[in-house]
Amino acid sequence: MILVLIGAAIGIAIGIGRLPVLEGVGGAVADGATKLGYDAMEALLKMVGAPADNTTVIVLKTVMIALMPGIVAGVLMGCARGGVVLRRIGALFTLLAAGWVLISQDMPESLIGAGVLVVVGLLFAFVVGSTLSLVASATSALIATAQIRLAIAGDVARYTESANLLLSKVGVGDIDLWTKVLAGSGAILPVLVLWAALRD
Repeated sequence: MILVLIGAAIGIAIGIGRLPVLEGVGGAVADGATKLGYDAMEALLKMVGAPADNTTVIVLKTVMIALMPGIVAGVLMGCARGGVVLRRIGALFTLLAAGWVLISQDMPESLIGAGVLVVVGLLFAFVVGSTLSLVASATSALIATAQIRLAIAGDVARYTESANLLLSKVGVGDIDLWTKVLAGSGAILPVLVLWAALRD
């Protein structure tokens, strides 16, 4: 869990600009997550043969664009928490394999083989699991921080097209209202994901 917390701290530091070298990464990751949501929705709708001008389809696209950064952040945080499980599973399989080598081979070769297997296997499980936890939690926290910064700065340009489509189909409110709603939604979900993950 400590690596998840360290990763989250790194992601937040990058997101708020404490690491100037990586300052542009936050917006790029959030934009990439949004684009991923749009592309995934487009592909899914084409697969099921949904008409592009249907009101429900347009609303679904818009909702996906707003929520995708949070969904991606949630998946990443799940992977980060899964890194701990990965380390444990890797360690278990390593010990089982070492036990099998120890029992099935003659001495002293079996002792040497089991020892090497334990060292390499545990090291590999720790490195892979730890890297996954650190990188995934940092990226999740980075998305959350970037989305908050964009919402506070009023950078809603990414939602303008979707808000226009939504307004033309729903016919309630105005473009400014819908862009703010979408921007707020894009910021709230990643933050909730981050808070829920770190609270546990």
